[in-house]
Amino acid sequence: MTSTAVRFWGRTAQCSDHSVSILPHFNNTCATENYICKNFDVKKSYNTEVLRKAAWINWAVCLCLTVMSVKKIYSIWIKEKNKVEGWPWSKKVYGINVSHFKSLPRALVGLGLLGKLLPSLSMDVIDILMDTFYFHAITQQCGMLDPRLHTPRFVFHTLFSFMVLGMLKNLVINNVAHRQLTKRLQMDDLSESDLVDSNAYMAITFFQGVLSFVFQDAAAAIIQYFYIDKYTKGTNSVSTINGIIMLLFSIRVTYVFIRYIYQYWDKDDPPHVKALHGIMLGTKISVGLFHATRMYAVTFSKILDEFVDAEKELASSCFLTTLDGETATTEQTPFTWSCLSMKEKSLFLFTFVASVGVLFCTVLVFFAGFEHFKIFNQSHYTGRIGNVSGTRQTGTDGTYSIPNRSAIVGRPKFGNGLSPRAYDASINRATELGRELETAMKYL
Repeated sequence: MTSTAVRFWGRTAQCSDHSVSILPHFNNTCATENYICKNFDVKKSYNTEVLRKAAWINWAVCLCLTVMSVKKIYSIWIKEKNKVEGWPWSKKVYGINVSHFKSLPRALVGLGLLGKLLPSLSMDVIDILMDTFYFHAITQQCGMLDPRLHTPRFVFHTLFSFMVLGMLKNLVINNVAHRQLTKRLQMDDLSESDLVDSNAYMAITFFQGVLSFVFQDAAAAIIQYFYIDKYTKGTNSVSTINGIIMLLFSIRVTYVFIRYIYQYWDKDDPPHVKALHGIMLGTKISVGLFHATRMYAVTFSKILDEFVDAEKELASSCFLTTLDGETATTEQTPFTWSCLSMKEKSLFLFTFVASVGVLFCTVLVFFAGFEHFKIFNQSHYTGRIGNVSGTRQTGTDGTYSIPNRSAIVGRPKFGNGLSPRAYDASINRATELGRELETAMKYL
């Protein structure tokens, strides 16, 4: 293993070529005898030891809060499920009958079924963990960058701040999960129970993606890439693993969410409902494109460069060198227009598009309330039948019927004969039938 001797105010520090990324740019600028390139030691310059320890404490707090939240949710959720006849043995998971696992404790099976609804909480903890690993790597003495490159102080403070925001965002996601999964069932039947779980899964998944983008992924990913990853040669294992996990999860969530929106999309929806669903769908797709573009920039493009042009250099406009006597200090200038490649401009574009929808949904949640997202509050026992249907006499026996009831109550794609809509959570099945009867009495 070779090593590069780097001079730092008259002393020599040893950094392995495998632990830092030696940039070809400095082979020319630092070869001259006119000045000496000043080296950078992040631990001594910014005292990042405290921040690194605080970052690990932040993740540990996030993990503990998530475990405590899941434990509390389970204690309430399992009580509601125990009221449902046939649960959980009459359920199917991925086409497999749960009854095959009757030999296992019922509580353990229930915990597994709850875990299936909460992958977003696990992903949230993993996301913060990978960011902590990344922060730990870049705040070591040698770090990940060429030791002659001076990274601005705000980069480390910004990344640390967004890890703390990520922990606070985790509290909000845990609250959404608690709110969705601890609802009392209106009717103790398996179909209603499964629908409530489906609503909860989609709500938790949607808001975890939205809030993660706002409070963690967007700004932190931009800073990570443009100030760190852009100036490294080859790939970084932490960035690659995190990128793969987030991309695969984003693709799966986008696919599931598209199907969910399609199920409850109706041409008779009010314009504002259609607009909200369109914004939600567009937001998930644009967030997925953001993760895909970031993954390409951080990993795939670097792998491609190694095969096509291993000696490829960054443009000189990506660096700013200032002289102080015979000492030269070089910093990153990644946002200079001539320094931006097409992939980086695309990353900015998808970040901006995703930010519009994400910020809209975030503002709606915090200022207008969670109730505006009524697609996550569907019920088989609430609907709009009484509001949109009239009646007519159909036979000589004096019976009455509701015109076009089949189109309203049982849409073919569900095949259950029940309304899948819940635009007004205050309308229960009894109220709905009462309105039908009231309308029918007008014709007597």
